[in-house]
Amino acid sequence: DAKVLAQAFSETLRQENTNSELISLSDSQALVLHVLDYQPASVRPFEEVKEQVSSALKQVKATQLARTEAEQLLAKLQAGETIDSLLQPFAGQVETLAAVPRFGGQLEPSLVQALFRMPKPVGEQATLQLVAQPGGDQVLLQLQRVHEQDKASDFREQLQSSLLRAKSEAAYAALLAELKAKADIRYHTQNLPSAE
Repeated sequence: DAKVLAQAFSETLRQENTNSELISLSDSQALVLHVLDYQPASVRPFEEVKEQVSSALKQVKATQLARTEAEQLLAKLQAGETIDSLLQPFAGQVETLAAVPRFGGQLEPSLVQALFRMPKPVGEQATLQLVAQPGGDQVLLQLQRVHEQDKASDFREQLQSSLLRAKSEAAYAALLAELKAKADIRYHTQNLPSAE
């Protein structure tokens, strides 16, 4: 929580050795901080972080190498070579999907988004795109054809039905609010049964 961090590193608490003001986290939670120990920001010794730095650099280099190799594969594919012959020297795999729905399919959502943003193929010429994954992996998407529906999908009908229902509920709520605002409501508590 930003309020907690701001108080925890407050110079006033540290220098005057006092408690913080009451920090409200929610309706049912609050806390007060008291700083017992403080260590100023410093550069950690290289030996302490050597493995982390080495690992991070290896990851960056591996990602760069994977991207370069993937870009070369993309160029060769665009030049007309086949994917199977190109992937033999690598640990890559080809996954062919006959149809990819926008929602609820087996393909990872980030790849589905990239696939649906790709330009539509022209004639027999497939569209290719390189997509970087969070772990540094590279995915080469090949879009061969786009299936367009002739009739409106069931999803469109469901969406229209949901929108109509939402509008109706909003209109009903607005009508009730207006009626309550204009109504003269009186409570006669003397007529209510006692709670004894």
